[in-house]
Amino acid sequence: MSSISRSDPLCPLQLAANTAPHALALMAADRTFTYAECHQQVNRLVTVLRQHDLQQGEAAALLADSTPESVLLLLACIRRGILAFPLNPRFPNDFICERSQALRCKKIICSDNYRAAFKQAEHSILSLESMHSTTAITSEQANNIPQHRPATMVLTSGSAATPKAAVHSLENHLANAARSNQNLPLQQGDRWLMSLPLYHVAGLGVLFRCLLAQATIVFPAPEENLQESILRTCPTHLSLVATQLYRLSQDKTVLPALQACKAILLGGGPIPKTLLRQAHTAKLPIYTTYGLTEAATQVSTTRPGDTLEHLLSSGLPLFPENFRIGTNDEIQIRGENLFLGYQEGSGITRPETPDGWFATRDRGMLDTEGYLHVLGRLDNMFIAGGENIQPESIEDELESLPTIRRAIIVPVPHPEFGNSPAAFILWNNEAQPLEVLVSALQSQIPPYALPRHLFPWPEEITIEQSKIPRHSLKDLALRLLAS
Repeated sequence: MSSISRSDPLCPLQLAANTAPHALALMAADRTFTYAECHQQVNRLVTVLRQHDLQQGEAAALLADSTPESVLLLLACIRRGILAFPLNPRFPNDFICERSQALRCKKIICSDNYRAAFKQAEHSILSLESMHSTTAITSEQANNIPQHRPATMVLTSGSAATPKAAVHSLENHLANAARSNQNLPLQQGDRWLMSLPLYHVAGLGVLFRCLLAQATIVFPAPEENLQESILRTCPTHLSLVATQLYRLSQDKTVLPALQACKAILLGGGPIPKTLLRQAHTAKLPIYTTYGLTEAATQVSTTRPGDTLEHLLSSGLPLFPENFRIGTNDEIQIRGENLFLGYQEGSGITRPETPDGWFATRDRGMLDTEGYLHVLGRLDNMFIAGGENIQPESIEDELESLPTIRRAIIVPVPHPEFGNSPAAFILWNNEAQPLEVLVSALQSQIPPYALPRHLFPWPEEITIEQSKIPRHSLKDLALRLLAS
């Protein structure tokens, strides 16, 4: 059966229920929901939200793991016109309360296993489980949703001390989902594992892609690791970051399940070339992608049948008509998938160039076939001896060496060149001396970009972090040099 239209003003869940009422929408270890059942549950939850005096235009924070119940509540908020703000429930209590208050959330809706931490919170706390068990009388009606109305709010994953809150409309989510589904086919009967949380835009991307295609979202069981989830559910589609793929590749028992997938969408940050080559050799259906929160997930993605050389890029722009490389090689975007703006106080602001483009602060280039190669963050660039140095390009070469799992480059003072590169290295096995690395890299990297200092990977930085606090590492490098 064909996908539903993203341009219809009717709630996309109601459209899916009308089109494929018996198709499986949500699948957990102990319960399932068809699209018709999801539509009925969301209608009931809209009434419950009304009973709790949550009105259109207000915001509510949602603290829960990714479960069918949290997805249904998020969809009910969107249908009701409440700005849904999924938050990491493992954030400190003070941070959650401060962010919720600063972003004018009227309620915090919290699953019971996290609720005990909020006894002293100033906000009104609602139980997710209680809302699902509340009896409410609903009437069948057409649920038209203004496509440009604020629908979700997601914290950006940058390294700033206080992350920004990006606000998306339903149109933003559905536009990106529709273009993604054109590039990476998804249909009824397919199962996409919710391996990334709803408080990341990538998790929301899974939701809206499946809604448009009437595909199934599969949820990990509580306390189940990713390998166990894949082996139990046999998904057809996966969204992974590089660290997840690396760990999965170490477990040979999961390899057949990965090979049986139709698509593994790989993004969320830099991807080591060695990892991509290993995945390609193992015949995994990898699609590399570049995206950002403000673009409602994907900006560019590789295509079915692409070669290894293509996979070493970030793919083709999904919205080529709304993509350009601007001054200083900066990636700039616009269009219907671009977020409404950042929530600031009582308003929403979206920074734009004078001619109406959003500047991502990421540098990139298009090759002769139109594939995007992301060069790194403009904010990370530094000058050494009059030459521009992009740390990510050095890191990419370091991580191509079999001895290195991860590398981060930061600038440190140099008496002659002003700055010089220093490297924090996470080794696969035994550490190697600096001269061995320099010898291995000197044919790939200009002399001024070769690392001049080598430091061990700091224990406080976990390998799972896709966004590394480079300013903190720069300060650490200075302390290590001084000592």
